[in-house]
Amino acid sequence: MKSILLILLLISALLANTQTVAISYFDNTSGLEEYNSLSKGLADMLITDLSNVKSIQIVEREKLESLLKEIKLGEGKFMDESTAQKLGKGLGASYMLTGSYLILGETMRIDARLVNVGTGEVSMGEEITGEKNTFFELEKNLVEKLIETLKIPLPKSEGVKVRKIHTTSFESFNAYSTALDAYDKGKYQESQKYLEKAVEIDGDFEIAWDKLDTVPLSKEATLIEHVSSSELLIEATGKYISTEKSKKKARKDIEINGIDKAIEDAKRAAIYLILYGGVDPLIQSKDERRHLKQNESFYSMENISRYISWEETAFQKKVKLKGGTGMKIVKRFKINKSILVNDLETHNIIKKRKDIADSLGNPFIMVIPEVKKDINPIEILQNNPKVKHAASVLESFLTARQYDVVVPQAQHNLDNLNTAQMSQSKREEDLAYQLALSVGSDIYITFAISVDSASYGTEKYSTVVNAYETTTAKLLGSETGYSRARKGEIMVSIEEAMNGAIDNVLSRLRNYWESDLDKGVQYKLIVSISPDFDEDEAETISFAFMDVIDAISNKSKENTVTSHTVDYILWCDIKKYNKSSKIYKYIKNNFNNIIEEEGITAKLRKINLNRKMILLKVDPE
Repeated sequence: MKSILLILLLISALLANTQTVAISYFDNTSGLEEYNSLSKGLADMLITDLSNVKSIQIVEREKLESLLKEIKLGEGKFMDESTAQKLGKGLGASYMLTGSYLILGETMRIDARLVNVGTGEVSMGEEITGEKNTFFELEKNLVEKLIETLKIPLPKSEGVKVRKIHTTSFESFNAYSTALDAYDKGKYQESQKYLEKAVEIDGDFEIAWDKLDTVPLSKEATLIEHVSSSELLIEATGKYISTEKSKKKARKDIEINGIDKAIEDAKRAAIYLILYGGVDPLIQSKDERRHLKQNESFYSMENISRYISWEETAFQKKVKLKGGTGMKIVKRFKINKSILVNDLETHNIIKKRKDIADSLGNPFIMVIPEVKKDINPIEILQNNPKVKHAASVLESFLTARQYDVVVPQAQHNLDNLNTAQMSQSKREEDLAYQLALSVGSDIYITFAISVDSASYGTEKYSTVVNAYETTTAKLLGSETGYSRARKGEIMVSIEEAMNGAIDNVLSRLRNYWESDLDKGVQYKLIVSISPDFDEDEAETISFAFMDVIDAISNKSKENTVTSHTVDYILWCDIKKYNKSSKIYKYIKNNFNNIIEEEGITAKLRKINLNRKMILLKVDPE
């Protein structure tokens, strides 16, 4: 009973700290009709930014539009404090943000007032002026002033989202604003035309892209858990608003079709989340987005149903909207992501993994547990059942997606570590890095498992998965996955947490592999020059290697060059140098020619050669 009361008190405290804010359309005082629609664009952008602040509850723009029509407060009508107060009460808001904007030539000014709905007092009055083409800075300035006035602390993660610039193009913003206005007037084709114009001007204008995607209607979905390496459990919201003009017919339509149509929209919303939502969406570029939009049959229920492997029988939520003329449901679905990815690749919407593999070969990935200093990760793999199971989950997940995987499980994997340590003083204590170099992996993944006690004697597991580029040890991605709280079923919990983390990391690996393909195939070259050479001879030998590196590589990066060490990353033409042995052959032939011309007697020896690493040594002959 005490725990329930505590929860209720916490909820009450959270609600007490949450401010409900409604944002009205700002009045255009420029006297230029071409800027009238900016009132809706500015309101929409403010709503988008402030929706990222958890302590602020924002009234939806659609709700504002509906009430304005109901009270017949049209465009261009100045809203004083009294009107703002009445409108705020009608929207259930604590505060109402209203104001005007003026555009004269290349100058833009925004006058804003934040009205306390309860008292009618103006809590904030701001005049923000700047160049028209820096309108986005003016809007961000207004957002920050409002948050400051409400005395809401802004966590770093929320601050990043709030400060994100949606577009820097005034023309694109104006087209987007016009599209919103056309949509509100029921001119849907015109709205689409202006949205297309907005993204044509600025292909990175994400909220314009979101509006351009008219299906699904809700676009509200949340990832609940990774059920397996291929299945995701998603909770999605579906909406259906009747298009019948009379309320009587609209309500009848909802009675007959409302639930079925809302469920269909929820299914589409679940797929939409995988395509565009989360940390690593499947659709990432504007070209991919355009290709998907051109595939008109993609969102058909016949196609969408192919991805849904399970549907919850009951509803999480079911409510009627707009006086019975709309329906909203919340339901859970299991989505087969593997089938979805395969379809996107087949229809050339995203690049096929096979195409990448044909060009560069599948990335070779090493999986190893993260351990403390001086602890052998191979021994942990052999002796810890939880760690061994986690490694096998990662291995299965990756091999199912056609990646070459190695999990070092024997002491002989450490045999070449002494050579891998050549000139690696900065990383000499990182055994995972050394192992990755020794086995020649392109990428290495480390993982760590932890467990926390949960309620009623249950335990909740979490896993942290980090992916690194082998040649440089650069972090490519890091994700944390969580399991549900369970009593027993340890291996199930580990698998659930691991699937959640690796799926997000994998998208980043794919992007890395594709971008690396543009530069060429990557190798790490380390050359140790014998101390028996004097400084002048060692320098001549170093210069000889630099000349060879410039000749053979599309691009190179110098890591370490000392008097007796050369350490480089090379990107070479995949058609000419798809094997490290070809690199070695070219280096040996050309190095010998250069050294002979310089009158130095030296012998180039191969210490170790694998898929990614070329370790060489130069000794006096």
